[in-house]
Amino acid sequence: MSSIASEQQKQIDSTPPLAKDLAGGAGISPDIAKFYIQVNKAAVLLSTAFVEDAVTDFIWKKQRRTARKHHGSTDWYLDLMDHGVECAHEVGKALVHPWRPSARAERHAMDAFMHLTELTPLGGELLRICQYDRPKAFYEMSKALDIITQQFKHSARLVVEAEAGREPQLTEEKRFVELRVDLLEKAGGGLSLTETAGLLGVTRQAVHKRVTAGTILGMMNGDKLVLPKAQFVDIDGRVKVLPGIAKVLRHFRVAGNWSALQFLVEPDPNLADTPFHALKKGRIEEVSHAAMAYLGIDEN
Repeated sequence: MSSIASEQQKQIDSTPPLAKDLAGGAGISPDIAKFYIQVNKAAVLLSTAFVEDAVTDFIWKKQRRTARKHHGSTDWYLDLMDHGVECAHEVGKALVHPWRPSARAERHAMDAFMHLTELTPLGGELLRICQYDRPKAFYEMSKALDIITQQFKHSARLVVEAEAGREPQLTEEKRFVELRVDLLEKAGGGLSLTETAGLLGVTRQAVHKRVTAGTILGMMNGDKLVLPKAQFVDIDGRVKVLPGIAKVLRHFRVAGNWSALQFLVEPDPNLADTPFHALKKGRIEEVSHAAMAYLGIDEN
Protein backbone atom coordinates (compact mmCIF):
# COMPACT_ATOMS: atom_id res chain seq x y z
CA MET A 1 0.00 0.00 0.00
CA SER A 2 1.29 3.48 -0.86
CA SER A 3 2.16 6.01 1.84
CA ILE A 4 -0.84 8.12 0.82
CA ALA A 5 -3.17 5.16 1.03
CA SER A 6 -1.68 4.22 4.40
CA GLU A 7 -2.36 7.72 5.69
CA GLN A 8 -5.96 7.54 4.45
CA GLN A 9 -6.39 4.19 6.14
CA LYS A 10 -5.23 5.62 9.47
CA GLN A 11 -8.10 8.11 9.31
CA ILE A 12 -10.73 5.37 9.15
CA ASP A 13 -9.19 2.64 11.31
CA SER A 14 -10.76 3.77 14.59
CA THR A 15 -14.51 4.13 15.13
CA PRO A 16 -15.51 7.66 16.23
CA PRO A 17 -16.29 7.62 19.98
CA LEU A 18 -19.81 8.95 19.43
CA ALA A 19 -20.61 6.10 17.06
CA LYS A 20 -19.44 3.59 19.68
CA ASP A 21 -21.73 5.19 22.27
CA LEU A 22 -24.68 5.19 19.89
CA ALA A 23 -24.16 1.58 18.91
CA GLY A 24 -24.09 0.69 22.60
CA GLY A 25 -27.31 2.57 23.27
CA ALA A 26 -26.86 6.08 24.62
CA GLY A 27 -30.58 6.67 25.12
CA ILE A 28 -31.01 9.27 22.38
CA SER A 29 -33.55 9.74 19.61
CA PRO A 30 -33.53 6.69 17.28
CA ASP A 31 -33.83 8.96 14.22
CA ILE A 32 -30.73 10.95 15.17
CA ALA A 33 -28.80 7.81 16.08
CA LYS A 34 -29.72 6.10 12.79
CA PHE A 35 -28.51 9.03 10.71
CA TYR A 36 -25.24 9.31 12.57
CA ILE A 37 -24.44 5.58 12.47
CA GLN A 38 -25.42 5.02 8.82
CA VAL A 39 -23.46 8.05 7.59
CA ASN A 40 -20.39 6.98 9.54
CA LYS A 41 -20.63 3.47 8.07
CA ALA A 42 -20.89 4.95 4.57
CA ALA A 43 -17.87 7.17 5.24
CA VAL A 44 -15.73 4.22 6.32
CA LEU A 45 -16.78 2.11 3.33
CA LEU A 46 -16.22 4.87 0.78
CA SER A 47 -12.87 5.71 2.35
CA THR A 48 -11.90 2.05 2.13
CA ALA A 49 -12.93 1.98 -1.54
CA PHE A 50 -10.72 4.99 -2.26
CA VAL A 51 -7.81 3.39 -0.41
CA GLU A 52 -8.35 0.16 -2.34
CA ASP A 53 -7.93 1.99 -5.65
CA ALA A 54 -5.24 4.38 -4.34
CA VAL A 55 -7.37 7.43 -5.15
CA THR A 56 -5.01 10.34 -4.47
CA ASP A 57 -7.10 13.33 -5.54
CA PHE A 58 -9.61 13.00 -2.71
CA ILE A 59 -8.28 13.21 0.84
CA TRP A 60 -10.75 12.61 3.65
CA LYS A 61 -10.74 15.16 6.41
CA LYS A 62 -9.62 13.72 9.70
CA GLN A 63 -12.63 13.48 12.02
CA ARG A 64 -12.44 15.11 15.43
CA ARG A 65 -12.09 12.56 18.22
CA THR A 66 -13.15 14.66 21.20
CA ALA A 67 -16.60 14.30 22.69
CA ARG A 68 -18.44 16.42 25.23
CA LYS A 69 -20.90 13.86 26.48
CA HIS A 70 -19.88 14.06 30.11
CA HIS A 71 -20.45 17.83 30.17
CA GLY A 72 -24.20 17.42 29.82
CA SER A 73 -26.79 16.37 27.27
CA THR A 74 -26.72 19.75 25.50
CA ASP A 75 -23.01 19.47 24.77
CA TRP A 76 -23.55 15.83 23.81
CA TYR A 77 -26.09 16.71 21.12
CA LEU A 78 -24.07 19.65 19.84
CA ASP A 79 -21.04 17.41 19.48
CA LEU A 80 -23.18 14.77 17.80
CA MET A 81 -24.51 17.35 15.36
CA ASP A 82 -21.04 18.68 14.52
CA HIS A 83 -19.64 15.18 13.88
CA GLY A 84 -22.67 14.06 11.87
CA VAL A 85 -22.83 17.12 9.61
CA GLU A 86 -19.07 17.08 9.03
CA CYS A 87 -19.12 13.40 8.12
CA ALA A 88 -22.20 13.74 5.87
CA HIS A 89 -20.59 16.57 3.89
CA GLU A 90 -17.54 14.41 3.23
CA VAL A 91 -19.72 11.47 2.17
CA GLY A 92 -21.72 13.73 -0.17
CA LYS A 93 -18.55 14.94 -1.89
CA ALA A 94 -17.19 11.39 -2.14
CA LEU A 95 -20.40 10.16 -3.82
CA VAL A 96 -19.93 12.54 -6.75
CA HIS A 97 -16.13 12.30 -6.97
CA PRO A 98 -15.13 11.11 -10.47
CA TRP A 99 -13.28 7.79 -10.47
CA ARG A 100 -13.49 4.32 -12.01
CA PRO A 101 -13.62 1.78 -9.19
CA SER A 102 -12.15 -1.69 -9.43
CA ALA A 103 -14.46 -4.63 -8.70
CA ARG A 104 -13.41 -4.79 -5.06
CA ALA A 105 -13.68 -1.02 -4.53
CA GLU A 106 -17.08 -1.11 -6.26
CA ARG A 107 -18.35 -3.54 -3.62
CA HIS A 108 -17.29 -1.19 -0.82
CA ALA A 109 -18.90 1.79 -2.57
CA MET A 110 -22.14 -0.11 -3.12
CA ASP A 111 -22.24 -1.19 0.53
CA ALA A 112 -21.92 2.49 1.48
CA PHE A 113 -24.73 3.38 -0.94
CA MET A 114 -26.94 0.66 0.59
CA HIS A 115 -26.48 2.12 4.09
CA LEU A 116 -27.49 5.56 2.84
CA THR A 117 -30.64 4.31 1.10
CA GLU A 118 -32.00 3.43 4.55
CA LEU A 119 -32.15 7.16 5.35
CA THR A 120 -34.39 8.28 2.46
CA PRO A 121 -37.94 7.33 1.41
CA LEU A 122 -36.67 7.11 -2.17
CA GLY A 123 -34.13 4.43 -1.30
CA GLY A 124 -35.89 1.80 -3.41
CA GLU A 125 -36.06 4.07 -6.46
CA LEU A 126 -32.40 4.99 -6.11
CA LEU A 127 -31.47 1.33 -5.95
CA ARG A 128 -33.35 0.70 -9.20
CA ILE A 129 -31.54 3.59 -10.89
CA CYS A 130 -28.24 2.21 -9.62
CA GLN A 131 -28.81 -1.03 -11.52
CA TYR A 132 -28.35 0.73 -14.87
CA ASP A 133 -26.67 4.05 -14.01
CA ARG A 134 -24.49 4.01 -10.88
CA PRO A 135 -23.06 7.56 -11.29
CA LYS A 136 -26.57 9.03 -11.62
CA ALA A 137 -27.79 7.10 -8.59
CA PHE A 138 -24.81 8.28 -6.53
CA TYR A 139 -25.40 11.88 -7.67
CA GLU A 140 -29.09 11.72 -6.71
CA MET A 141 -28.12 10.19 -3.37
CA SER A 142 -25.73 13.07 -2.69
CA LYS A 143 -28.60 15.54 -3.25
CA ALA A 144 -30.93 13.54 -1.02
CA LEU A 145 -28.21 13.42 1.65
CA ASP A 146 -28.11 17.23 1.69
CA ILE A 147 -31.79 17.32 2.68
CA ILE A 148 -31.41 14.53 5.23
CA THR A 149 -28.42 16.29 6.78
CA GLN A 150 -30.41 19.50 7.18
CA GLN A 151 -33.11 17.59 9.02
CA PHE A 152 -30.54 15.83 11.23
CA LYS A 153 -28.96 19.16 12.10
CA HIS A 154 -32.25 20.75 12.99
CA SER A 155 -33.39 17.66 14.90
CA ALA A 156 -30.34 17.87 17.15
CA ARG A 157 -30.93 21.60 17.69
CA LEU A 158 -34.57 21.06 18.60
CA VAL A 159 -33.57 18.48 21.20
CA VAL A 160 -31.02 20.90 22.64
CA GLU A 161 -33.70 23.59 22.88
CA ALA A 162 -36.07 21.11 24.49
CA GLU A 163 -33.49 20.42 27.20
CA ALA A 164 -33.87 23.94 28.51
CA GLY A 165 -37.64 24.34 28.38
CA ARG A 166 -39.39 21.01 28.96
CA GLU A 167 -40.32 18.92 31.96
CA PRO A 168 -37.48 16.63 33.09
CA GLN A 169 -39.62 13.49 33.16
CA LEU A 170 -40.17 13.61 29.39
CA THR A 171 -37.74 11.54 27.36
CA GLU A 172 -35.71 13.23 24.63
CA GLU A 173 -37.63 11.38 21.94
CA LYS A 174 -40.99 12.49 23.33
CA ARG A 175 -39.78 16.07 23.53
CA PHE A 176 -38.74 16.07 19.90
CA VAL A 177 -41.95 14.35 18.80
CA GLU A 178 -43.97 17.03 20.59
CA LEU A 179 -42.06 19.80 18.81
CA ARG A 180 -42.57 18.20 15.40
CA VAL A 181 -46.26 17.56 16.05
CA ASP A 182 -46.81 21.14 17.21
CA LEU A 183 -45.17 22.65 14.10
CA LEU A 184 -47.08 20.36 11.73
CA GLU A 185 -50.39 21.05 13.47
CA LYS A 186 -49.84 24.78 13.02
CA ALA A 187 -49.22 24.07 9.32
CA GLY A 188 -52.55 22.24 8.97
CA GLY A 189 -50.97 18.80 9.25
CA GLY A 190 -48.59 16.95 6.98
CA LEU A 191 -48.80 14.98 3.76
CA SER A 192 -46.76 11.99 2.68
CA LEU A 193 -44.78 11.93 -0.55
CA THR A 194 -47.49 9.78 -2.17
CA GLU A 195 -50.33 12.02 -0.96
CA THR A 196 -48.58 15.13 -2.23
CA ALA A 197 -47.93 13.53 -5.62
CA GLY A 198 -51.63 12.66 -5.92
CA LEU A 199 -52.67 16.15 -4.84
CA LEU A 200 -50.48 17.85 -7.45
CA GLY A 201 -51.03 15.22 -10.15
CA VAL A 202 -47.33 14.38 -10.53
CA THR A 203 -45.03 11.48 -9.64
CA ARG A 204 -43.44 10.88 -6.24
CA GLN A 205 -40.03 11.38 -7.82
CA ALA A 206 -41.08 14.76 -9.23
CA VAL A 207 -42.18 15.89 -5.76
CA HIS A 208 -38.93 14.68 -4.20
CA LYS A 209 -36.91 16.56 -6.83
CA ARG A 210 -38.80 19.74 -6.01
CA VAL A 211 -38.10 19.29 -2.30
CA THR A 212 -34.42 18.78 -3.14
CA ALA A 213 -34.46 21.90 -5.33
CA GLY A 214 -36.11 23.91 -2.57
CA THR A 215 -39.34 24.75 -4.39
CA ILE A 216 -41.51 22.65 -2.05
CA LEU A 217 -41.07 22.45 1.73
CA GLY A 218 -40.46 18.93 3.00
CA MET A 219 -38.84 17.56 6.16
CA MET A 220 -37.72 14.13 7.32
CA ASN A 221 -40.07 12.96 10.09
CA GLY A 222 -38.54 9.74 11.29
CA ASP A 223 -37.73 7.78 8.14
CA LYS A 224 -40.45 9.45 6.04
CA LEU A 225 -40.67 12.72 4.17
CA VAL A 226 -43.53 14.94 5.36
CA LEU A 227 -44.83 18.01 3.52
CA PRO A 228 -46.83 20.69 5.39
CA LYS A 229 -50.37 21.12 4.03
CA ALA A 230 -50.38 24.90 4.44
CA GLN A 231 -48.07 25.34 1.45
CA PHE A 232 -50.66 23.95 -0.97
CA VAL A 233 -53.47 26.20 -2.17
CA ASP A 234 -56.26 26.12 -4.73
CA ILE A 235 -55.49 28.42 -7.66
CA ASP A 236 -58.06 28.54 -10.47
CA GLY A 237 -59.47 25.17 -9.49
CA ARG A 238 -56.10 23.39 -9.28
CA VAL A 239 -53.95 22.62 -6.26
CA LYS A 240 -50.59 24.34 -6.52
CA VAL A 241 -47.68 25.27 -4.29
CA LEU A 242 -48.14 28.56 -2.47
CA PRO A 243 -46.35 31.29 -4.48
CA GLY A 244 -43.28 32.60 -2.69
CA ILE A 245 -42.33 29.38 -0.86
CA ALA A 246 -39.22 28.85 -2.99
CA LYS A 247 -38.05 32.43 -2.37
CA VAL A 248 -38.36 31.92 1.40
CA LEU A 249 -36.74 28.47 1.43
CA ARG A 250 -33.59 29.82 -0.26
CA HIS A 251 -32.79 31.65 2.97
CA PHE A 252 -33.01 28.41 5.02
CA ARG A 253 -30.48 26.30 3.10
CA VAL A 254 -28.17 26.30 6.12
CA ALA A 255 -30.68 26.46 8.97
CA GLY A 256 -32.78 23.64 7.49
CA ASN A 257 -36.40 23.01 6.58
CA TRP A 258 -37.69 22.45 10.13
CA SER A 259 -36.45 25.97 10.90
CA ALA A 260 -38.23 27.19 7.78
CA LEU A 261 -41.47 25.59 8.95
CA GLN A 262 -41.11 27.15 12.40
CA PHE A 263 -40.67 30.56 10.80
CA LEU A 264 -43.65 30.09 8.47
CA VAL A 265 -46.19 28.99 11.10
CA GLU A 266 -45.43 31.39 13.95
CA PRO A 267 -46.47 35.07 14.08
CA ASP A 268 -43.67 37.34 12.90
CA PRO A 269 -43.34 40.84 14.44
CA ASN A 270 -42.18 42.32 11.13
CA LEU A 271 -45.31 41.07 9.39
CA ALA A 272 -47.86 41.32 12.22
CA ASP A 273 -49.03 37.98 10.85
CA THR A 274 -47.78 34.44 10.26
CA PRO A 275 -45.56 34.20 7.14
CA PHE A 276 -47.81 31.49 5.68
CA HIS A 277 -50.84 33.80 5.92
CA ALA A 278 -48.84 36.73 4.57
CA LEU A 279 -47.77 34.68 1.54
CA LYS A 280 -51.39 33.79 0.86
CA LYS A 281 -52.07 37.53 0.73
CA GLY A 282 -49.32 37.94 -1.87
CA ARG A 283 -46.80 39.65 0.45
CA ILE A 284 -43.88 37.64 -0.94
CA GLU A 285 -41.16 40.30 -0.76
CA GLU A 286 -42.16 41.26 2.78
CA VAL A 287 -42.01 37.63 3.90
CA SER A 288 -38.62 37.19 2.25
CA HIS A 289 -37.25 40.21 4.13
CA ALA A 290 -38.81 38.93 7.37
CA ALA A 291 -37.08 35.56 6.85
CA MET A 292 -33.73 37.29 6.47
CA ALA A 293 -34.35 39.26 9.66
CA TYR A 294 -35.42 36.05 11.43
CA LEU A 295 -32.14 34.39 10.44
CA GLY A 296 -30.00 37.45 11.05
CA ILE A 297 -28.97 37.70 7.38
CA ASP A 298 -27.58 41.05 6.28
CA GLU A 299 -29.58 42.25 3.27
CA ASN A 300 -26.58 44.24 2.07
